[in-house]
Amino acid sequence: MENIQLKREASNNFQLPSKYNAYLLSLFVEEKIIAVENTQEYVLLIKSILNFRIDKSLIRETDMETERAIKERYHFMVFWCKLIADKPNLSYSQKNRLFNAVMDKKYNKNNSLKFHSFISAISERMNMDYIFRYSLAELEFVFKIYELNPAIFEYPILKTNINRTDNILECFFKDYIISGLFLENFFSLNQTEEEWFLHLIKGEGMHKAKNLPIPLTKKAAHIFRNFSRYEPKNFRNRGGNSELSIEKGFILASFLSLGVSREFSYDAIERIFNTNESGFWVTTLSNFYKKGLFSEDLPLVMDYINDQTFNLNRKVNWKRKTLDNLIDEAVEWHSGTLNEYQISQAVNVVFEKSSISNYSIEIPGINKDNQIYSIKQLSSSNELYAEGQLLYHCVYSYRNFCASNSCQIFSMSITDQANKSRPLLTIEVRETGIYQVRGEYNRDPYDNELEIIKLWAKKEGLTCCF
Repeated sequence: MENIQLKREASNNFQLPSKYNAYLLSLFVEEKIIAVENTQEYVLLIKSILNFRIDKSLIRETDMETERAIKERYHFMVFWCKLIADKPNLSYSQKNRLFNAVMDKKYNKNNSLKFHSFISAISERMNMDYIFRYSLAELEFVFKIYELNPAIFEYPILKTNINRTDNILECFFKDYIISGLFLENFFSLNQTEEEWFLHLIKGEGMHKAKNLPIPLTKKAAHIFRNFSRYEPKNFRNRGGNSELSIEKGFILASFLSLGVSREFSYDAIERIFNTNESGFWVTTLSNFYKKGLFSEDLPLVMDYINDQTFNLNRKVNWKRKTLDNLIDEAVEWHSGTLNEYQISQAVNVVFEKSSISNYSIEIPGINKDNQIYSIKQLSSSNELYAEGQLLYHCVYSYRNFCASNSCQIFSMSITDQANKSRPLLTIEVRETGIYQVRGEYNRDPYDNELEIIKLWAKKEGLTCCF
C-alpha cells in the first residue's frame, strides 16, 4: 500500500519516463531508503531515479525478466544509497548531495557481497564524502588489497579528522609500513608497479619481487619501503623536471643503501636515461662518490663513462680508476670527442621530429643592427657532430640518446645583417625540461642568451632545470 501511495505522489510531481524507472524507484522503497514521510526531503533523489538512464541492454522479452535484470545491475547503486540514508549524522541536504554523486559516478557495476561488506566496514570508519572522492575502480583496487591482507585494515585509522589531501590508503597504513612512493602514485600504477605493490602487501620483501629494474639488497628494500610520501616532492624541489617514479625510487634506495647522499643520488638519477643500466650506474657512481666526486661534476663524467661503456663498448675497470684520472680523461674527451676516422665509419642517424617547435626572435644589436636568434632541433647524428666541432664540446656522444628519443638536442644560433649564421649554444631537452645549456668549450649561457631561452621555454611549456 505504501509503495502504491508513494508512486502516486511521485506521479503527481513528475512525468514518469518509463515503467522501468518506476520499478527502479520501487527498489529504493523496498530498501526503506524512500518512504512516505521523507518524500519531500528526497525530492531530488526521486527526480534523479525517474530521470536515470537505464541501460537499454537490460530490456528483455518480458517485464519480469527486465525487472530482474535491472535489480541485478543496479543493486549496488541502491546499496550505496542505503548506506547514505542510514547515516544518522548526515542532514537531508548532505544525503541528497551524496545520492547525486552515486547517480553521477554510477557506482552500479560490482555486486560482490564481499565488496559490499568491505564498503560497509570502511564507511563506519570514514565519512561518505571522503569515500566518494574515489572512483569505483579505485575502491575495487583497495578492496583487492583487503582480500590479500585483511589484517592491514584492522589497524586503527591514522587520523580521526581526515584531510582532503590524505590518501585513502594512508588512513589505514598507520602501523603497516608502506612506501610513500606507492601511496603517491597509487591510482596511476601500471601493471608491473601494481604487481610490485601487491607483492609488498602480501608481506614479502621488496628485494624478492620480480622484474625489478635493479637488483635490491635487503638494506635497499628496507629503505625503499620506508620512503615517506614527501620523497617525490623533495625530488621535484631539487629543481628537476622529472617525477620520482617507482623505478627511480628503487635506484634512489640503492644509492642510499651504499652511503651516497640524497643530493648526489637525485642528481645522478636525473641523468640515468635507461633504467636497465641503473645497476651499473649505482655501482660505478657510488664508488666515485666515496673517492670524492661532487654532484656538479656528474654531467662531465657521466657523459664520458656512458660513451666509453655503452657507445664504444670498451671494457674499462672503473672501480680501479682514480678520481683524478677520471676527471682528466673526461675533460680531454670533452675537448675532442671523436676523431675523423671514427666519424667516417659512423652511419648518419636521423632522429624523430620533436613536438617542440623551433623558435626565432629579432633583437636590436650593437649599432642598431638587428640580430636574429634562432633555436632549432638538431635532427641527425651528423648535425650533432657538426655542432660539437664548431663549439668544441661532446654533444655527439648524445647520438644514441637522441636516436632512442630519451632526449632531444636543440641549437641556438645568431644571424647577423650579412646573413651569416653561427651557433651559440647547445640545449638538451628531456620530456618538458631543459637540462643542459652549453656554449663554446662548455661555457654557461650569457644573461641575454638565457632570457631568449626563457622566452622559448615559456612559449613551449618547458621548465628550466639547469
